[in-house]
Amino acid sequence: MRIAFAGTPEFAVPSLQAIASKHDLLAIICQPDRGSGRGRKIRSCAIKQAAETLDIDAPIYQPTNIQELFPTLQTLQLDIIIVVAYGQLLRPQILQLPRFGCINVHASLLPRWRGAAPIQRAIEAGDELTGISIMQMAEGLDNGDILHTQHIEIGEDNAAELGEKLSLIGANLLVETLDNIQDYQKQATTQQEQQACYAKKLTKEQAKIDWQRPTQQITQQIRAFNPIPICHTTLFNQHLRIYQAKSSNQETTIFPKNSTTGDPFIHKKQLFVHCQDGWIELLKIQPSGKKPMPVADFLNGINNSTKI
Repeated sequence: MRIAFAGTPEFAVPSLQAIASKHDLLAIICQPDRGSGRGRKIRSCAIKQAAETLDIDAPIYQPTNIQELFPTLQTLQLDIIIVVAYGQLLRPQILQLPRFGCINVHASLLPRWRGAAPIQRAIEAGDELTGISIMQMAEGLDNGDILHTQHIEIGEDNAAELGEKLSLIGANLLVETLDNIQDYQKQATTQQEQQACYAKKLTKEQAKIDWQRPTQQITQQIRAFNPIPICHTTLFNQHLRIYQAKSSNQETTIFPKNSTTGDPFIHKKQLFVHCQDGWIELLKIQPSGKKPMPVADFLNGINNSTKI
């Protein structure tokens, strides 16, 4: 098949690799290079880096607006455009251009969690299942007909771990769909609008931990916001980023009886924080100006009294 591929982050790389090995890839489209990190050093996105590393023989386009590419795409006689976490909406002019239209690899069981952060929002909400939906793209946000799906249990994965699993599932499901594209399009199912919900982009403000919430909600938040933007709080008069935590399985008798929410408690080499309905044990944290570390290493550097 004659294919154009539009994607940007690491999540899209397995799909690019799978397509490049089986089909005629005529164009790779990704977001422009942008500054990142403290020095705002200009970096290429994961898809551009992967295309160059794999030596894929297809031109790479990085338009500010994909609509700018319409004249170019029009000349390619495309069978299909594949979109995987690209980051821009496609207008009808492009959606209707290829022979089989445009299909999207989306990391949720649509219509649940349409939008920018489906993996993170599923974890944050405490969903037991998520998955991949291969969708025939239509005008609008993730509202097209469903061609193919596969579900997966979330378990205790954080967003990075779950994203890696889903990216591999998405690549395999995409290949299956392309191998039988006409059959899948004939059997496509319409999304139920009344079941739709939206996964808004995560913000740093939302990453601040509110210790007055229940323990389960906080641990889900910590997992959902890892690897970005990472949850944060203030303890021992320090700003700390929280990478990993779990609900405490310690006997309640070890904890102070008159603690208020947000109080830290040290027991041996363990660090706990009191929440609305119990205690959370912090496992991996990052003090300001330092690298992420196990809590035991952090505790070695502060006054090792029972409670500070």
